[in-house]
Amino acid sequence: MIKAFFEQIQYHLDKFSQQDNLYNLRYLKDSILDCQGRTFLFGNGGSFSISEHIVNELNKRCQIKF
Repeated sequence: MIKAFFEQIQYHLDKFSQQDNLYNLRYLKDSILDCQGRTFLFGNGGSFSISEHIVNELNKRCQIKF
């Protein structure tokens, strides 16, 4: 049962191509730049750490201030 669960996850992850990822990243970038307001990134535990890294990268590389 657990093996089938992970096989399903792998199946869905394999459906995403690099092209999809580039599209999603461009959409995220455009959404952040177009909002002209505040953007909130948050998480709990490991997700918090990831969101903190994203904010730091956007500040450093894209001059987007949160």
